Amino acid sequence: MTDFRFEPVSERAVRIDGAIRHSLADSCAAVLGEAARARVPISGDRDAWRAQVLAGPVPARLWALYHALVQAVLALDGPAVSAAASALLGALPAPPPAPGRVVGLGPDRLGTDVTLYRAVIDSDPTRPLDLQSPPAEEVDRLTRLVAEARGLMQAASPALADECDRLGHEIVLATNARGSFGGAATVFLWGAVMLNPSRIPDRITMVEALAHECAHALLFGLTLGADLTTNGPEARFASPLRADPRPIEGIVHATYVLARMNYALEQLLATPLLTREERRLATEKLARNRSNYAAGLGVVDAHAQFTPEGAAIFSACRAAMALPSLAALG
Repeated sequence: MTDFRFEPVSERAVRIDGAIRHSLADSCAAVLGEAARARVPISGDRDAWRAQVLAGPVPARLWALYHALVQAVLALDGPAVSAAASALLGALPAPPPAPGRVVGLGPDRLGTDVTLYRAVIDSDPTRPLDLQSPPAEEVDRLTRLVAEARGLMQAASPALADECDRLGHEIVLATNARGSFGGAATVFLWGAVMLNPSRIPDRITMVEALAHECAHALLFGLTLGADLTTNGPEARFASPLRADPRPIEGIVHATYVLARMNYALEQLLATPLLTREERRLATEKLARNRSNYAAGLGVVDAHAQFTPEGAAIFSACRAAMALPSLAALG
């Protein structure tokens, strides 16, 4: 991928999705080839599975199944590899749900997939998130807000709406008792973003939240999951979006994401679609995000050691944020 423009580009999102799916197919082929050489029994039609993965967008659950396979390989657990690989190949990819699908992180909508989703998102046993599905009325409320937010984005910035629909077509809702979970996006649930409904009271905040998580997904897609920096995870620094110190990779992500959140807000403010109160709220968010962006930029400038791709991606972000208005990029 060489198109590192800061502003959303509909066609690029399609190319990113295709490149990520190609990477999944290649990685699975390598893992399954090694399993075959180790005489691990695997059922399923590999060629048919690969053809369908490469043919078009696939549901997020496929990536969660792949994550289970990777974990089994890392554990050197032959029977688990056999079961996970067979489950993956048995899940011949159907088309993903229409963009804007909202589900709670519970079995009522996800069925047995809820265990796979939890394994991806709540994967650190030393710091469990203890994620729960929100009440049905909260799922209904967020479903309405997602529809309203998608409508606003489509009117304000069709390219941003297209990008979010492609990179985050499924919205999964989760809460935790500590309130520490805000949201998540990961390659291992490609096509899905996770949000905490307790942090999203209105449609302006929903636009901001979707822009936030889809910006993370965009960065993963632009590098096919590779890091933007070479610093490594050991050193920790103050983060503009987290209370705890973070590796520089996370701070680069957070700083870029803040810029993308402001892009979305400025596009909204350039339309006549907001109420007076919504305009006040969006303007307050812009100011807060710019302050946090400046704090993050200071840490990035002082410590980030970029890869060539990371340098190009962040340079485009820096140039955009230096403009008087991000709305000019629409």
